[in-house]
Amino acid sequence: MARGMSIAILAALLMIGAVAQPSVRVVVDSTTVATGEPFAVRVTASGERVSRPVIPHVEDLVINRTPSGTSQSMQIQFINGRAVTNQVHEWVYYATAKREGAITLPPISVRIDGKDYFSEEIQLTAQEPAPPQVVTPPPAPGRPQRGAAPSTPDGQKEITWDDVVLVECTVDKRRAYQGEPIQLTLSIWELQYWGLTIRYTGPRSFDMPKSEGFYALPPEQRRRVASRNRFDYEVQEFTQRLYPMRAGMLDISTWSWQGMATVMAQFGPKTHSYRLTTQPVTIEVLPLPASPPGFTGAVGRFRVQAQVSARDTEQGVPVELLLRVSGEGNPDAIGAPQLPALSWAHVSGQLSQVEPDPAGAAGFTKVFRYTLSPHEIGEHAIPPIPFCYFDPASERYRTEETRPIALRVAPPREGVYASADHPAAPQYRADIEEDIWSVKPVAGRLRIRGGSVALPTTVVVSPPLLWGGFFLFMRRRRRLLTDPEYARKYYARSRGHKRLARVAASPEPVEELYRALIEFLADACNVNAAGLTSEDVRGLLEGRGLRDEAAENLVKILRACERDRYAAAKLSPAEMDALTRAAVSCVDRLEEALLKGRAS
Repeated sequence: MARGMSIAILAALLMIGAVAQPSVRVVVDSTTVATGEPFAVRVTASGERVSRPVIPHVEDLVINRTPSGTSQSMQIQFINGRAVTNQVHEWVYYATAKREGAITLPPISVRIDGKDYFSEEIQLTAQEPAPPQVVTPPPAPGRPQRGAAPSTPDGQKEITWDDVVLVECTVDKRRAYQGEPIQLTLSIWELQYWGLTIRYTGPRSFDMPKSEGFYALPPEQRRRVASRNRFDYEVQEFTQRLYPMRAGMLDISTWSWQGMATVMAQFGPKTHSYRLTTQPVTIEVLPLPASPPGFTGAVGRFRVQAQVSARDTEQGVPVELLLRVSGEGNPDAIGAPQLPALSWAHVSGQLSQVEPDPAGAAGFTKVFRYTLSPHEIGEHAIPPIPFCYFDPASERYRTEETRPIALRVAPPREGVYASADHPAAPQYRADIEEDIWSVKPVAGRLRIRGGSVALPTTVVVSPPLLWGGFFLFMRRRRRLLTDPEYARKYYARSRGHKRLARVAASPEPVEELYRALIEFLADACNVNAAGLTSEDVRGLLEGRGLRDEAAENLVKILRACERDRYAAAKLSPAEMDALTRAAVSCVDRLEEALLKGRAS
């Protein structure tokens, strides 16, 4: 019996020891990498609740922070009759070394079960890439062998390995103004032939050529069939809109395609490996001439229209003014037009959004929304609103104007300032005065009512309550001094508000706003703020189950700040004020959500 009990105890200990502790592990394909060629970085994390990794910033590496592949598995173990769930996540990122020599990949953090865990750092050695392998192409079946006549009787030349795969990088213009759109097209031509198989062996994460000095929109992809040198090809095209941010000579880097082609020949399959590289492209960027008043950064061709939600309203009932700017320029570089002064109404609440233009893939419409609250009764008009932009075709500034809009303001109806036709308008009751009590002096002698035990009870209960409050105060004070993580989360909101209060007076308000939000979130989540981007913040919030409007607005504000770094024109003061006020609201709501999550 004693032996059986020993075996049972040993089995229980083995079950307990089999529980996988939370861990983070990072591996690379090889610690020796080639400069300019992507290599895979695999992050594996295990635990019950696993968040997305936070990829650090490395000066000598370019790391694509969007994983090219993810996988997840689940392990369930029963310990003492209790089911314990352990999740194993894997993310694959691709990185590229910028220079030769020793490079350190620092620890990568993953939040597991409410705590941050870090991997070990990895030492890499970057070397110059080896030259592409040259293989003598075998003849394709049914075609003349090399050395034969250059063309067959039907006019078709022989097929070589050079004809199988082609890559090209082209632009629609090599001379443009600052902020003018440039169309970049990356083409991969694959020969269509019986018995020929082409396989891509490069990184799983597809990246467009590097374009330093340009603001780049996400690429779009399409496939088509075309003929070239009397051969039929399937062409895979990636198009991307680029907007030069500064004047001078800007370069679009080379791009490499890695793959393998296999053809069924007379004596078995023949294989050829490829590493094809495009030529770099240089763009001459001209500076914009001196801008007139009212220019907000729009470069291209644009149209502007204005409309109101209602032409008949009442005094105090707001109406919405929509200003639509349509064109083919950079929507993120377009600032809000300056509205003319309206002495009869109060204008507030300027917001903007971008809508795709159904007439063309390159077009868009940017909508600016204003709230007009009329405070004068009578017939009024919104005068023409000018919109100034630079037209690269004519090389001069143009100004478009909206049509004037007539607005009739009627007296308010008795007792209410909003009508059923305007449900969004705030309603004010005329009888609200009934809820305000007046203070009247009452003559009389102060006396203590008999039979009351409130005073003796207060005298008896107060000392224990005071000692309890003092004890809680000292315990919190001690924890703030001894627990850095607790102190960091405790002061996150107050520090965030202090940083946001400095935005307006900062010489670089956009950078100050960006850093204020990043550091607030880093404090509230107890993570490293270095290298955090809007995409990292989204993953961090989603890992904590925060997918509400406040989390989405925070990511939008960060993206607006990131776009400002690359746009041809900076955010206007009105836009900065709106973003800052929205950031204050996001900080409060996210702090409450994070506190609720920690309490639960």
